Amino acid sequence: MAIDKATAAVVARELGRCWDTVNSVAVAATEALPLAAGPARLDGVQVIGLDVHEWAHVFVASGDGFVTVITD
Repeated sequence: MAIDKATAAVVARELGRCWDTVNSVAVAATEALPLAAGPARLDGVQVIGLDVHEWAHVFVASGDGFVTVITD
């Protein structure tokens, strides 16, 4: 998804899977990335950007639909 700039919906359609399945795999992989990179992942970072917004398509009982995006 990150390499091809594809959405979860597009990948789900291409793989014949539901959006929830693809999104779950993407979230798990994304959570593992910082752990695998270690503390050196922040070497050279001078500024960190933060954006919090609400996703209109998020309808889960355990969440409010807000997500936080952090970029360097």
